[in-house]
Amino acid sequence: MGDSQNQGTQDPKENLEPSEEELKSEEEALKDASHEEVRAQILERLGVERDEMDSDILDKLVDDKLAEKKNLSTAIRQKINYREKVKAQIPKEEQKEEEKPQPAETEVEKLINQKFEQKNLESLDLSDELKKEVQDYAGLKGISIKEAFNSPYIQFRKEEVEKQERIDGASIGSKHRAQTSRDFSEVNPLDIDTSTPEGKKEYAAYKEWLKNQP
Repeated sequence: MGDSQNQGTQDPKENLEPSEEELKSEEEALKDASHEEVRAQILERLGVERDEMDSDILDKLVDDKLAEKKNLSTAIRQKINYREKVKAQIPKEEQKEEEKPQPAETEVEKLINQKFEQKNLESLDLSDELKKEVQDYAGLKGISIKEAFNSPYIQFRKEEVEKQERIDGASIGSKHRAQTSRDFSEVNPLDIDTSTPEGKKEYAAYKEWLKNQP
């Protein structure tokens, strides 16, 4: 029985002397926050500009955050009041107040963050293959899509792809010029077999040549 009584009075006594870190945490949580301050914090946390985010979603996210803060403030005030009550009534046995944990990132925030990362990925002027590289690199380094895109590695890969596209484009252009520069003056268009892919290309080249004739 003696042990049981000691356990019953031990927890309230411990709650009377919170650490300096706990006191600072309580003070910070009890500070009032305006709608604009919370909005700025959310945008900074998500790494997006205000005009990049749907206003209705942002307002809902802010309201959820303010509601969480209000609930946390209520729980902390209850905890402080309880602590003062125990201090005045020791050694009366009191039921230990459960502390409400610091709210982590909400599911809404996670969902919004994922959607914006996907939006940022899709907005990149890159091939699907290179977008996949950006996504993989961001996941590997634990950074945002924007940070991955601006990384030296992705910029190097982008330059490589663009260089190859220029080479391929020059090759296709030279072939097209070779086709359109052919002299069709002695060619009877009725003799061109348009049932084959080669014939269709030749007939298209003939029509292009014909347009340029005086």
